[in-house]
Amino acid sequence: MSVPQSRAAVIGMLLAFGLVGCKGLDTQDDLSVGASFSALPNLGLAVAATQVFESDDARAWAFEIEATHQPWDDEGLARDGNPAAGPWTQFQVGTKRVSQPSERRHSTRRYGLTWFRAGDDPNIVQDAGDYIGLYTSMGFESDFSETLSMGPEFTLMVAQMEGDTGGLVVVPQLNWHLNWGF
Repeated sequence: MSVPQSRAAVIGMLLAFGLVGCKGLDTQDDLSVGASFSALPNLGLAVAATQVFESDDARAWAFEIEATHQPWDDEGLARDGNPAAGPWTQFQVGTKRVSQPSERRHSTRRYGLTWFRAGDDPNIVQDAGDYIGLYTSMGFESDFSETLSMGPEFTLMVAQMEGDTGGLVVVPQLNWHLNWGF
């Protein structure tokens, strides 16, 4: 296992232990898992786990970890003249804020740290390699039952290549989440 892979494995294990160790609230939706379709810079899927740590009628705050893998290039949707991009792998750890959590429809905000690996011939960042940075997002969720919710999200990541003292890259991303709370 290479140094970046072992570093990513250690970070992933620490995040998983942190999520498992969180004490939830005494509600039925304090822990949730989800999956989402993810677009930009490629196309793929994401999985996430969320643990609520503070909640009232106005908002709920949760700790969240998410892993995204986008193996398919987006040339089928946007012919930009770039060669087919290599795979994109990403991990995020941060907080999720839900406004009006008791309502069927509510807005969401996410903030945190991100790490991603851009494969050969990446589109948006232009240089293959490992990047670390910050992300923020805004979205909307609709509850379909007491335990199931779904909705879109727009994310902006600002990152720098690991070991590089050069400039920052800005990466947009779109996700469509499906969450199951229990």
